[in-house]
Amino acid sequence: MALSRLRILVEGIVQGVGYRAFVTQAARALQIKGAVRNLADGRVEIFCDGDSASLEKFVNAINRKGDPADFLNIHVAKLQSFREGEEGFSWPDIRYEGFQIDYGMVQLSTIDRETLEGLEYGKMYFANLGRELNNFRMDTNDNFKTLDEKYGAISNKLDTLNSIIQEFVRKYFERESH
Repeated sequence: MALSRLRILVEGIVQGVGYRAFVTQAARALQIKGAVRNLADGRVEIFCDGDSASLEKFVNAINRKGDPADFLNIHVAKLQSFREGEEGFSWPDIRYEGFQIDYGMVQLSTIDRETLEGLEYGKMYFANLGRELNNFRMDTNDNFKTLDEKYGAISNKLDTLNSIIQEFVRKYFERESH
């Protein structure tokens, strides 16, 4: 199994939304080594190495298309990958074990790294929760609209029937009273 290295640049809504945690999960699931980091210009840079098939799956997994109008939703607008030996490829001087988020700090304690990574996952989960709640609200509104359309018509018919019965009863008692 031949190992390959990639440098990936990602543009879009990829900072402040848990994208680095999302990338980390995908990489770890595919047993890819490397790191992901934010760049000052708003892009995200990823360094990864693994077998070619896993790297292909990884690139497809992290090319997430969300709603570009939702600033809390991960949305990859552009993803460029550069293989080792190609123009645009570079590799950091840092040696990575497993896959990690590079916070740009020289030395982090295990506690600091775990805390920062936990915050990254929190962003991702809350963004997903927000989308799920919004979808639930929209589904609920649609369901109530369907119920109103279906049973609103029945309710109108029952109101009409009630009016007919009341008129019948009124006329019946008027006849009986004479």
